[in-house]
Amino acid sequence: MPPVGETRLEGTQTRAAPSLETFGHYRVVGPLSKGGMAELSLALHTGVQGFSRVVALKRVLPTHATRPDFVQMFLDEARLAARLSHPNIVRIYELGQDGDAYFLAMEYLPGEDLRQLMAPMAGADLPIPCELAAHVVAQAADALHHAHELTDEHGVPLNLVHRDVSPSNVILTYDGHVKVVDFGIAKAASNAYETAVGVMKGKLGYFAPEQFSGAHVDRRCDVYALGIVLWELLTGTRLFVRDSAAATMAAASLGEVPPLATFRRDVPPELKLISDGALAHEVSLRFQTAGELRDALELYLRTTLRPTTRDVAEWVVGVGGTRRAELKLAIARGSNVVAAFRELSTLEWDDAPVSARPPSSYSRKRRSRGPVLAFALGAVALVGVAGAVGGMSFFEEPAPEAAPRAELKLDSEPPGAFVFLNGEPTGRHTPVSLGGLDPSHPVRFRLEKPGYASATGEVPLTGGQAVTRSVTLEAVAGVVRFVGVPKNGAVRVDGRVVLPDMAVTLAPGRYDAELLVNGRVLSTRRVAVVAGPQEVPLAP
Repeated sequence: MPPVGETRLEGTQTRAAPSLETFGHYRVVGPLSKGGMAELSLALHTGVQGFSRVVALKRVLPTHATRPDFVQMFLDEARLAARLSHPNIVRIYELGQDGDAYFLAMEYLPGEDLRQLMAPMAGADLPIPCELAAHVVAQAADALHHAHELTDEHGVPLNLVHRDVSPSNVILTYDGHVKVVDFGIAKAASNAYETAVGVMKGKLGYFAPEQFSGAHVDRRCDVYALGIVLWELLTGTRLFVRDSAAATMAAASLGEVPPLATFRRDVPPELKLISDGALAHEVSLRFQTAGELRDALELYLRTTLRPTTRDVAEWVVGVGGTRRAELKLAIARGSNVVAAFRELSTLEWDDAPVSARPPSSYSRKRRSRGPVLAFALGAVALVGVAGAVGGMSFFEEPAPEAAPRAELKLDSEPPGAFVFLNGEPTGRHTPVSLGGLDPSHPVRFRLEKPGYASATGEVPLTGGQAVTRSVTLEAVAGVVRFVGVPKNGAVRVDGRVVLPDMAVTLAPGRYDAELLVNGRVLSTRRVAVVAGPQEVPLAP
């Protein structure tokens, strides 16, 4: 069986491959999207024995490729993306260079962005289930919190801010996953390229009020933007976007948010309060971190029927259409990629009329919340929202469990492996303690870490007790970090460009590593790569 994320090319695809444009060691199938700075294409990276990986290839537009400021922004994105490793953030496989052109190879996502999904839903008057909206935003908030908490190798916070959180940068896949994409204009303290004074980045309709006054931009701007996404998902209406940029700026800077009940009366009071806490005009009254917003939504989801990955997938397929889903999933699997992409490019949204109904699980009665709320909206200032969420002060205490829950403590050597439970990503790394588990059946776990083989196991649980498992991961590739590289330098190895704070995964063997400074090769060194983590000194 081929490695995860790689599949054997079908015969029809192999025959079509020679006609594809070649870019570096990739073959470009066709365009996916085009922005102001870069274009995104579907591409194939062929490996040994006929195996191939399907990727999304991001390249700086030719008109900007010779501009140092745009190239530096692109490299800043690559530098940040290399450090972001989270189940709800698009994965970056490689930063490379073909001649004078840089590129990013990233995970191909077989899905649609929220902007695409929301438009037909609004036209068909089919509101997204409240639980589904909360689940999607909670996953996105978890991704953003991971990015906001990022540090450099010395533990110094990078103070990263996405600055372009909007429906078009949240992807729902046809297999039910939520992904945050495009950190292209993310702001971090370590960025080499600084935005000019007075230049605003991002989409005006998702700006926080303080951004219009030139105030310091921090993570709470992303929280506000994600609050707009939640409000728009629930209402099916754009909050601040107007017919012109001037009108949009005026509405967003004023920041007046119409009551949710104006557009939809079935939004639960606790979800309304969460929306209000994310959209507070005054920064100090807002959720202070994306983690607080996530925790509030998770707490709400405990009171209702939480959507599963399958529920999300059913909903996305209902909006995008079965054929569109089949083609994009086939592309992700590497099955007849060229033919599937060509057919997909002929599909219009009108070819797949919206049939999204609440997933089958929502036909069941919602869990009873008893008296529901133990808070008074008029008596509690919004400044107390974050604290109230943490202490559950605005929810009724949940009914006692029929049986005590179980806890699983997972550790690995080396640490830092992603943890999956029963096939679902937890967003946590080892060592980790996972509580609140159902002890009536064993729990299946999987650990994933770049350069190491996946480790799986099944653990029987006992109510009221903690079970501990320690796993030694088997190194199958080298995870190499080059040290002693100048801050303005890079290393080119195996056709890939590695920035100073990046690690690269390489198969064991010998490689020529070139030290680059300002595009010039200063030195070349033969390095031996073995399985496992290693540091290679490469001073000029």
